[in-house]
Amino acid sequence: MGSKSKKRRLEARAAKAEAKQQQRADAPQQAQRSSSPSPSPSPSPSPAPQQQQTPAKKQKTATPTHTAAIQQPPKAQVPKSPTPAATTLATAAHTRAPATLSIAVPGSILDSVTSHEAAAAVAGQLARAASIFGAEEVVVYDDSPSTSSHWDGTISAGTAALARLLQYLETPPYLRSTLIPQSETTPELQAVEAICPSIHALHHLRGQDWRPYREGVVMRSEPGMGSFVDIGYERNAHVAQALPEGARVTLAVGNAPTPCFMPAFSETMLEARVVPPSEPRAQLGIYWGFRVRVARGINRV
Repeated sequence: MGSKSKKRRLEARAAKAEAKQQQRADAPQQAQRSSSPSPSPSPSPSPAPQQQQTPAKKQKTATPTHTAAIQQPPKAQVPKSPTPAATTLATAAHTRAPATLSIAVPGSILDSVTSHEAAAAVAGQLARAASIFGAEEVVVYDDSPSTSSHWDGTISAGTAALARLLQYLETPPYLRSTLIPQSETTPELQAVEAICPSIHALHHLRGQDWRPYREGVVMRSEPGMGSFVDIGYERNAHVAQALPEGARVTLAVGNAPTPCFMPAFSETMLEARVVPPSEPRAQLGIYWGFRVRVARGINRV
């Protein structure tokens, strides 16, 4: 019995020693386990901390203003509706002047004619063609040999006759006797009056025909009182300017006659104003005759 109890005590001591040794070996692991946090559910993603946005804000604030203006595309500006006055000025600025047509004719075209009647017929056809096609200028150039070599200041007889005939034909019939009177030295004018009395242009008005513009010739002028003009109507026209007597003028007379008594001339006249010869075409788009020019050679056309 004594030996068995002794053996048991020895085994108990050995077991106790082994348990203490096992506890010493497990102590570091338990300490590590106790220090580690307990597992928790994974947190949901949260926005970046304020500290991370602060540098971006500072960097954005520090960006120069002109750099940001360059990087940003320019905003489209809505155009303002123009005022009526601006629209009128813009339209006038972009409105082009109507195209003009000029015709050049050699004076030698009458060299082959054998009579004044034939010369009048040729000139009448030229004037009528210029009127039909709306030519604003007819240039008669002297192509005689004398002008090509040495010019002595004169033009050939054919050039002078053709220019005179064209001027006569372009003039309204009611003004011809005053502006270009016929004489024995101009038999071609008598011939053209019989062959081609009118080119039927719009400024060749008859009797009581009325248009907003009329051609006239100054008959009398008084300083400070104006001038009265023969316009081929039943009454003369009055303008405020004192114009040279015998001058041809283009007048704006309105859409209807406006008679007015003029004490200075003791006569009832039509009120009118002087305008450039190009105004009827510019304002109404109607053809208003051509001018005749003489040139020394075709290189001077």
